[in-house]
Amino acid sequence: MWPIITSLILPAVSLEFNQSRPPLLSLAQNIGLLAGAVFWGFGCDIFGRRLAFNLTLGVTSVFGLIGASSPNFAAIGCFAALWSVGVGGNLPVDSAVFLEFLPGSHQYLLTVLSIFWAFAQLLATLVAWPLLGYHTCSETQRTPCTKSENFGWRWFLITMGGFAMICFILRFVVFTLYESPKFLMGKGKDAEAVAVVHKVAHKNGKTSSLSIDDLLVYDRNDQHQGTDTAAALKRKLEQ
Repeated sequence: MWPIITSLILPAVSLEFNQSRPPLLSLAQNIGLLAGAVFWGFGCDIFGRRLAFNLTLGVTSVFGLIGASSPNFAAIGCFAALWSVGVGGNLPVDSAVFLEFLPGSHQYLLTVLSIFWAFAQLLATLVAWPLLGYHTCSETQRTPCTKSENFGWRWFLITMGGFAMICFILRFVVFTLYESPKFLMGKGKDAEAVAVVHKVAHKNGKTSSLSIDDLLVYDRNDQHQGTDTAAALKRKLEQ
C-alpha cells in the first residue's frame, strides 16, 4: 500500500513546496525500501521473526504520521525514506513468517498474499480520492500554493498512518504470534520450537506428536550434532 501512497501525494507535495525535481521523493522512498529489505531481511535471522514482524509495521505507521507535519520537501523526503524502511522489511518478513508456519503441502498459499496488494492499493486510492481531489492546489492557479489550501496530502498521510497504527496495535491485542520454530531451531532452542508447534496445533484444534527427540541429529558415531546454525553449517561443509 505505502509505495503507491508516495506516488499519490507526489503532485500535491511538489506544488506546495514548489519543487523543481519531484522524482527525488520517489528516490527517497526507493532508498528506504532497499535499506529496509536488507536490514530486516538479515535482522530477522538475528533477533527473530516475531519482533521484526511487529516492528516493521510500527516503524511505517509512526513515520507516516510524523511525515504529515513535514515543513518542507527535504523533510517529507526523509520521512518517506524512513517509513519505507518499515515497508521494505515488511515484505520479506511477512512472507517468511507465513511460509514457516505453513506445512509444505500448503505453501502455495503464499501466492494468495498478492491479492491483498491489489485490495490495499484500491483502498489507498479510494481514500485519496476525496482528500486529494478536493483539498489540493490546482496546477493552473497563479497564486502560491499554501499549506491550508493543500492540506489534503497531509490528511491522507494521517489517515493511512493511523490505519497502519491500528493494525500494529491489533497484532498484539487480537492474536498472538509465536516465534518461528525454524528460527528457534536455528538458534539451537529445540525445546522452545517444539513448544511453539504444540501451541499452534492446540489453537487449530489439533494435536502434534512432535518431541525434542525427533529433532536430535546424530553423526555416524552417535554423537549429538545439534540443530543450531553453526552445527548445520559444519555438517554441510563436511559433506
